[in-house]
Amino acid sequence: MHNSDYEKLLNYSFRLLSRKRYTVFEIERKLKYYSKRRAINEEDNIDKVIKRLFDLKYLNDQEYVNDFISSRIKFKPRGKFLIKKELILKGVKKELIDEIMNKDLIDEEDIGSKLIEKNMYKWTNLDKRKRREKVFQLLSRKGIAVDSIYKILDKQYNWHVKVES
Repeated sequence: MHNSDYEKLLNYSFRLLSRKRYTVFEIERKLKYYSKRRAINEEDNIDKVIKRLFDLKYLNDQEYVNDFISSRIKFKPRGKFLIKKELILKGVKKELIDEIMNKDLIDEEDIGSKLIEKNMYKWTNLDKRKRREKVFQLLSRKGIAVDSIYKILDKQYNWHVKVES
């Protein structure tokens, strides 16, 4: 029995989704690549497969973004800026990202405080100014907004930062 191109693409997408979640953009890109490698007619088939995956609730970018943000906060803490950047690279629309980010799921001050506590042992031998610089660098690398960094430094560590005007 000969499988149709649609069935091959659908089975491939099931194999992919059984291992991890993907955004619509990522699945579409993988299906296009797969169809080129296998000389499969991708005309209309990829759209049908994606529609079928939506119907079966295997694809949902909104749920993906929510889950991505919560896992990032738990396992690889990042600020709003870096999370947004990662999601854009995964092909999620900016409007959807902004809509979900505006729900205040990400408490940058809490994330920053935890990052500092986790890494403070590295800076115990440094003077206060150098330690403050290291903390600032860490938090900015992790995508935490500058105003949140200043709040964290001021609130939790009484490291008043003087801004020269």
